[in-house]
Amino acid sequence: INSKDLQLIPKVGTGLVSIGSTTPWGYLSINPSALGSGVPEFVIGSSTATHFIVDGGGNVGIGTFAASSGKLVVMGGNVGVGLVNPDNLLTVYRSSGGASSDIFFQKDSGAGGGSLILNDVQFGAGKEYAINFRTGNSMRATLTGGEDALTNSFFSVGVGASERMRIDSNGNVGIGTTAPVAGLAVMSGNVGIGTWSL
Repeated sequence: INSKDLQLIPKVGTGLVSIGSTTPWGYLSINPSALGSGVPEFVIGSSTATHFIVDGGGNVGIGTFAASSGKLVVMGGNVGVGLVNPDNLLTVYRSSGGASSDIFFQKDSGAGGGSLILNDVQFGAGKEYAINFRTGNSMRATLTGGEDALTNSFFSVGVGASERMRIDSNGNVGIGTTAPVAGLAVMSGNVGIGTWSL
């Protein structure tokens, strides 16, 4: 098929079809080399109501026409990996156990290390970011960082539904208190050193 607006080029004897190339290497190949600036490689939808897009840089967008802002951009919906109906922005689900990790972060060779960042673009009192450990709907442990009501930074460790330890912005450590006033403040129970307890 060859017209002003559409060129489908089959490769004889292979069953392969190409758009924009005479040498398809898949059942349907799209060659974007002749596209003008800003023209996407593949689109489902229109420029104002885009459902799926692959731009000239290989970026993928779902629900957005601006895929160039990241390698994969999803707007207006939840993403499920291994799950059909995710309830959160991103849900990773595995139906059975195994030796492999559910989420694995790895940095290529070179200087520096990797990181996981929980970020809010605005500062403000009472902003907290937590990593929760649960079985079912039962909270088992929590790691929390952020700012308290006075915008002082803190980091805390919770067990069950209760906070057990806090490090404040001065480096003070509190066990059983959210406001330690010394390098180590223990508000309840004994402090043990070896076989001794105080």
